[in-house]
Amino acid sequence: MDRLLVVDDEEMTCEGMRRTLSRQGLFDVLVAHSGTEALALIRRENISAMLLDIEMPDMNGIELMHALEREGLRPLTIIVSGYEKFDYARQALNYGATDYLLKPIDSVDVMELGKRLHDLLGERRGREAHVEQLRAFVREHLDLIRQKLLYDILNNQVAPVSLEEIRTTYGIDLSGDRFMAAIVLIRRAEERLGEVEFQVSLKLVEDILNEMVSQDNRINLFNMENARYVLLVSSNGPIDRRWIDQFTGELMRRVRDISGIECFIGVGDEARGLSGIASSYMNANNALDYRALFGAGLVYDIGDYRKDEGALALGRFCQEMDTSLRAMRYDESQRLLGEFFDYLEDSAPSVTPQQASFYATKCAMLLVGVLMENAVDAMDAFVREMIFLKSGTAKAQLPQLRAFAFKLMEMVRCEVASGYTERHRRIAAMTRRAIEQSHTDNRLSVNWLSAQLSYSANYLGVVFKREYGLTISDYINQYRVERAKALMDETNLKIYEIAFQVGFNDQHYFSKTFKKFAECSPSEYRERQPKRH
Repeated sequence: MDRLLVVDDEEMTCEGMRRTLSRQGLFDVLVAHSGTEALALIRRENISAMLLDIEMPDMNGIELMHALEREGLRPLTIIVSGYEKFDYARQALNYGATDYLLKPIDSVDVMELGKRLHDLLGERRGREAHVEQLRAFVREHLDLIRQKLLYDILNNQVAPVSLEEIRTTYGIDLSGDRFMAAIVLIRRAEERLGEVEFQVSLKLVEDILNEMVSQDNRINLFNMENARYVLLVSSNGPIDRRWIDQFTGELMRRVRDISGIECFIGVGDEARGLSGIASSYMNANNALDYRALFGAGLVYDIGDYRKDEGALALGRFCQEMDTSLRAMRYDESQRLLGEFFDYLEDSAPSVTPQQASFYATKCAMLLVGVLMENAVDAMDAFVREMIFLKSGTAKAQLPQLRAFAFKLMEMVRCEVASGYTERHRRIAAMTRRAIEQSHTDNRLSVNWLSAQLSYSANYLGVVFKREYGLTISDYINQYRVERAKALMDETNLKIYEIAFQVGFNDQHYFSKTFKKFAECSPSEYRERQPKRH
């Protein structure tokens, strides 16, 4: 039974409350006649609730609450005082009092107070149990939650959150105001290594990465899918590129010497804030695209290809074309492709040979990517063309590169655009089935589906919305809400239990999402349903 402490220097008042509350049978009732006596009792006994007077000798009620707050002792408290002073009430509520009542109160009022405190304690325990369940869930699934957060940060899809919250809640320290992303991509040499040997080598690479990162608190390491790792560097000032070069060079050497396999490393540029991390990560991916022109075992730094305005303009062309391709605006993509090569030919003096090769290759890779996503294998033709072009100068390559890029563009128009109807319907239906089969998995997201189905997230999003009229995220949430409604109809599970079962980690977000699609809160929906026994 919970213990309730009555604190009042008027002995008759104190004893009257004790007798009334004891008859009620909800609490084991103790009394104290001063703040000092009450503090000693609370320190010694497990006191759950308190009825507290304000004006008392040696230590008043406000001082007692202040002392309890300092020591982390927080019994549920209702003030019962004969002093009608706003300042007293304000201070009491600031220190966590549930209510402030004025004397005199009769036995009926006292019994109401006892029942109220008993109900409030039940509610508090319910909240504490829910919080502990959430904490246990976070502890159990911390790696998955961290991974999901990382995906969101890298793709600039994270909800507003402070770097301090990321550190304290998720254990990811991003201290500083500058960030840089680097991607380590392990090369799979299938002709030399079988699956078992490759996995053993991969474990050696992970050990090397963990060892090197553990020696430098500026770096966070994340294990992505498909033998890919992300190094996220943070700093309170400009990031030293020489140190980056030394670190990545040493990493390459160790991976080669210890594991016997090769890797690529793409380094993004320096950026600020969470959105800056996403930008740096995208540029690290861009730098890795350049590896098609060279061999393994090299570090590709995006800074090497962004030295002047000409290179930046080429980068913008590529970005615009990527956007139009993903939106399936193929006429616009073809126009941009022509403008891109016109710019290359007209601006040859301001564009280095490396930059010209890099961005022209990237354009071709964008088209190859669209074809590959649509089950049209263009990789062999791409590789043959790149090998052929490596021997020529940048100026001499441009006509061949233009011809090859437009050949790929024509393949996109013929093979992809014309075949939209059936192929895209199948992909959309496959995505929908994957959502419905995996809706209970809290990892379910557009990026997770992209990894599982081997199509880009943007591509899946465009195809799905064309077919079903909803974004993938909206369909996920809508389906989860429908499953939650079914569980409310069919079971007596608590609402927070249902939220977890249908894939939500956060009950508040579940309630908000439920209301969006059901036009009422979960509790309102349940109240409308017939009672289950």
